[in-house]
This record gives sequence, C-alpha cells and structure tokens, in this order.
Amino acid sequence: MIGIYTITNTKNGRIYIGASMNIKHRWSEHLGHLRHEDHRNRRLQEDWNKQQEADFKFSIIELCNAEQLRRLELQTINQIQKSSPIYNVYDATSIPTDEINVTQAAKLLQASVSTIHNMIERGSLEAHKLDPTAKSVYRIPTKEIDRILGERTNPRNQPGRKQ
Repeated sequence: MIGIYTITNTKNGRIYIGASMNIKHRWSEHLGHLRHEDHRNRRLQEDWNKQQEADFKFSIIELCNAEQLRRLELQTINQIQKSSPIYNVYDATSIPTDEINVTQAAKLLQASVSTIHNMIERGSLEAHKLDPTAKSVYRIPTKEIDRILGERTNPRNQPGRKQ
C-alpha cells in the first residue's frame, strides 16, 4: 500500500505525518525504532518513552500512486499543522514544491544520503548544484523523485521480468 499515514498521540493530540511506498512495512519500522528507543524523531520518541504504546494510534490517511506521494505528504502536513501540533521537524510550507534537498530525497526514496549522492554522481538522478565551490550541496527536481518512484512501482521495470 502506497500512501500517507499518521501516528497520533492520543494524550496530547500531536501528530506525525508520513508517506511510504509500503505503509505496513513502514509502520513496523516505526514500532521497532520506538520500542528500541532509537527513533529519529526525537519528540515522538520522548513522548513514546513517557507514555504507553496504547496511547499512540496509527492511521492510514490516503492511498495514492507513487507519483502523487510527495506532494500529497506535503499537502497533508500543511493541512494538519494548521489545526494540530505535529511531530514532523520541518515546515512543509517552506519546502519548494519543484525541488528538494538530498536529505528530503533520501527520506522520500527510503535510501541513505550517500546512496542519493552516488545516484547523482552516476547520473541516474538529475540534480542542480547550488554552490559550485561546495562539495555536495544539491537541489533535486521533484519530477526526478516522481520518476524514480514510478519506476519502482512499474512492474515492467523490475529486474528479471520479461518484457
């Protein structure tokens, strides 16, 4: 299932909004990190540690296709943060809708930052260098993320599959 999900703290109303190409797997990852006290969202981890697992509700907000995932996640964050406190550490209103940075690309593609840099260096991911003197400061067009996500979900692009 591809789509947008939330983790809601039912005690204080704070919400984490996420997007995934595999929502069930991503939920399992969140639970594992929270239970082992090594979740990358510090505020969510702190609240989890103070409360009980039953105080957090996981919900699927909307299913979509890969090409819609990033924009739908940002729209959902924008919508929810208007009325509820959120755990997400960035303000989606400040993110350009046509380009993202390497860290944001890594999150959306569920890859490491070094993998994203390798993809840029190999030419398999289009990116614009922000500062010619900087070693690795890039902006990546969202159409590139959409393209890669689309390739991942298109069965004709799977290795070993006969055309």
